[in-house]
Amino acid sequence: MPRAFIGLDVFKAEIQDRIAAGESQKDVRRWLAAKGVQIHRNTLSTRLLEWQGTSTQVPSIDATLVAEVDSAFHTTHHDDQTIADNITAAGIPTTHRQVKRIRLTQGWRRRGDTDDQLADSRAKTFALVKSALHQGVVRCYGRGLLRTYLRVAHGHQARDDDVRDALSTLDTAGTQNHGT
Repeated sequence: MPRAFIGLDVFKAEIQDRIAAGESQKDVRRWLAAKGVQIHRNTLSTRLLEWQGTSTQVPSIDATLVAEVDSAFHTTHHDDQTIADNITAAGIPTTHRQVKRIRLTQGWRRRGDTDDQLADSRAKTFALVKSALHQGVVRCYGRGLLRTYLRVAHGHQARDDDVRDALSTLDTAGTQNHGT
């Protein structure tokens, strides 16, 4: 026999207010228990998803945390967990989920999801490499240092294959001026 339907709609507004205020689902379940409603955590999670009361509501994020994530993402190859650990060690408590949420809301992706994004990234890499070579900033750099330069100076996460192709294309086109 299926379980009886628990009518949480009566408490919907209060539950959403509590979640928006930062209370955990466990705290909300305790509050409901005090009201005489015993529910399983999966039931509450399901209802919150139906009501759009969980992860789709992004709490306001501290600007210093965004700046720290920006700096770490654009100057290192660390994953979200390592970035979160380093930022927490520096005195700003955060989690890898917050780091990921910040990255995605800012449009900072680790790789292209579509062919258009990959093509845009490749074109940007080619343009930045050509500009850097033309200015003479990176003439003696290898691919690794050139990728680091692009990451630090321009905040661009260049793929190694794109840098290699850009260098070989520009070299065969005579853009690179050896011996000067």
